[in-house]
Amino acid sequence: MKSLWHLSSIAFALACLQGCDVSNSGSSGNSQEPDPVVVDFPIAYIERPIPLDEDGIAVADNILDPLAFNPGARLIVKDRASVPADFTVITDIAFSVEVAASDTESTDTPATFTPPYDVKDLSLNSDASKLIFAMRAPEIADADEEDQPTWNIWEYNLETAVLRRIIESDIIAEEGQDISPAYLPDDRIVFSSTRQRRSRAVLLDENKPQFAALTEDREETEALVLHTMNDDGSDVKQITFNQSHDLQPSVLSDGRIIFLRWG
Repeated sequence: MKSLWHLSSIAFALACLQGCDVSNSGSSGNSQEPDPVVVDFPIAYIERPIPLDEDGIAVADNILDPLAFNPGARLIVKDRASVPADFTVITDIAFSVEVAASDTESTDTPATFTPPYDVKDLSLNSDASKLIFAMRAPEIADADEEDQPTWNIWEYNLETAVLRRIIESDIIAEEGQDISPAYLPDDRIVFSSTRQRRSRAVLLDENKPQFAALTEDREETEALVLHTMNDDGSDVKQITFNQSHDLQPSVLSDGRIIFLRWG
């Protein structure tokens, strides 16, 4: 399918990024020295291909499907807000696999291949030292829908150049769909998820296990509601209850959380 590259509409100024040595680096190939008169700031943004139909018209995202998987996105950091500035793709390393030299044009050194994955919901902590976002691993060939990867919460530390999934355990990470993360003032994380452990526990107490949890779209889709967890993925707690979605939490300066609630 034809595609064109589009920069996400949201970019974050990251003053603390100067001098950070990040693995899996890339370059624009046309870097210029910064203007000494202009104050520049590094930026982080999500770049993704926009699919086109057979007539070359861009296919719009379905805002009614917050869990849609649109592979081809990647998270990029530029050392300054300039088109020719050097850049680093910081998410490819999570899914890159080594290809044997015999399978490439080169006979000397192996190459790496990164199957398409998806990234969204980029956010930043209060001192601009960490990025947090939702990322979904590449599709598993020939796997059923229920066996495909789920959306997980990932963090990138700009000072240590470390990329990590917040919930380390594969089993626990795949228990639900986790998106829309944001940092709380105490470094915990608020996010939208289908986990709904508290809802499930209440239903079990009421002898209603057949309902599983709150659902959207006439019980065909589990609803995303707000949860919190520690920055190591422990102590996951459900904090909102809704038969539709609670999305895009944002933390105010006084610690209160505002979010979008579907009616």
